[in-house]
Amino acid sequence: MILTNPSLVLTFLGDDLEKSHSTTQTIIDDGLVRHSFLFKYQLLNGLKSSSNQVFFQINKGNPSIEDIIRTEGDIKATLKDGVLVLFTGYLSNSYSWTLTSTGEQVFSVSIEDVGTRLLGKPFIQSGHHLFNCAAKNAIKAICDSAGVVVSNECIDIESKVVKTVDSGTSCKDILDQLLYELGYVRYFDNLGHLRIFKIDCESTAGIRVLTGSDFIVIGGKALGVSKKIRQYKSARVSFNALGTAEHYLVYRNTSGQGDGHPYCYQTLGPGEHFDGTNVYTDCEWTANTVDSFYEDALISACNAASETEKVGSAKIVAISNVQQSFISDENHLICTITEAGGPYLKIHAHNSGNLPFHITRMDAYADIIYEKETAV
Repeated sequence: MILTNPSLVLTFLGDDLEKSHSTTQTIIDDGLVRHSFLFKYQLLNGLKSSSNQVFFQINKGNPSIEDIIRTEGDIKATLKDGVLVLFTGYLSNSYSWTLTSTGEQVFSVSIEDVGTRLLGKPFIQSGHHLFNCAAKNAIKAICDSAGVVVSNECIDIESKVVKTVDSGTSCKDILDQLLYELGYVRYFDNLGHLRIFKIDCESTAGIRVLTGSDFIVIGGKALGVSKKIRQYKSARVSFNALGTAEHYLVYRNTSGQGDGHPYCYQTLGPGEHFDGTNVYTDCEWTANTVDSFYEDALISACNAASETEKVGSAKIVAISNVQQSFISDENHLICTITEAGGPYLKIHAHNSGNLPFHITRMDAYADIIYEKETAV
C-alpha cells in the first residue's frame, strides 16, 4: 500500500532511553519508505481470533532506529496517513536490515495489534476467580486486567457466563475461549480498541456445491476435494453442579483455644500484626508493606463449622458479603477480614497498644458458591 502522507508516532514505555531523547517520537516524510507498507489482516484462524500486523520499512538515517534497537521496554505505535489513524499497536521485537531494489539499506519492522502484547498478561496473580455474570461484564473485567480499552461501539453480549479460572491463566486464553463458545471473535480497530465480530455458522443458503465438472485435469493430475463429517453416536460429558449457601462460617481462628476460651485466645504483643498466617512486629510489617515483591497472605475459605449435611467437604469456589465476628479484651486490638477474589480471604489484625492483649474470637461468615456434585 502506498500512503500519501504517512507518519508514525512512537511512544517508548521503558525508562532506558538516553536523557536527551524524547519518549514520544514521530517519523514522517522521508523517514518512512512509502511503498513498503503491507497490512496483514487475519480476523479468523480456524474460527478463533487472530492478530493483525502492519509491515513497513524505515530509512537508515532516521535517529529513532537507535532507540528502537536499544530499548528493552514496549514501544506503542500509531500509524497515520495525514490525520487518519490507520493502525494502533506495538512495535514487534523482531526487526531486520534489508536492501531495497535500488541498493539502499532500510530497517524492516512491523506493528502488532494491541492484543498481541497486552492480552498475554495473567488475569489474576494467585488463587481462583469465578465469573458468574453477563458476558459483557466478564469481557470488561478481562480487558481491564490486561490494560485493553473496550470500544464504545463494541457489541454487548448479554449471555450469562459461569466459569472458574485459575491464577496464571492469560487474559488471551480466557477471552478467546469465552468468545469462541459464544460464537464471536475479537479484533482491534484502528484506534487499538477491542471490538467483537459475530460468527454466523448456521446459515448455509446460497452456498454453491462444487462437482467434478468444476475441476480441470492437467497433465494427468487431478485435484481432489474431501470433507470429513464427524459423527458422535454417544458422548459422555461431565460437569460440576454449583450450590449456594448464605451466612456460612468460612473461617475460625482457634489459636490458644481451651476450656475457658471456646473460640481462641491468641496473644498479640505491643504493635504486632497478624495476617492470618504469621505474626509480625511493627517494623517487620512496615518493611513488608513497602516491599514491591511482598504479596498479601490469602486464606482459603473452608467449612469452618465442620457442617456435613449441606456443604461437607465440597470445594468452595467463590465467596461474597463477608461479615466478621471479632472479640478482644482491649479496644487497642482491631481486625479486618475481607474477600480477596474467588474463595480467598484477606485478614489483618493489629495491636496498637503498649501491652500484650488477646483475641478471644475471630470468625468470618460469607455467602458462598461451592461445587455441589459432579454430574455425567
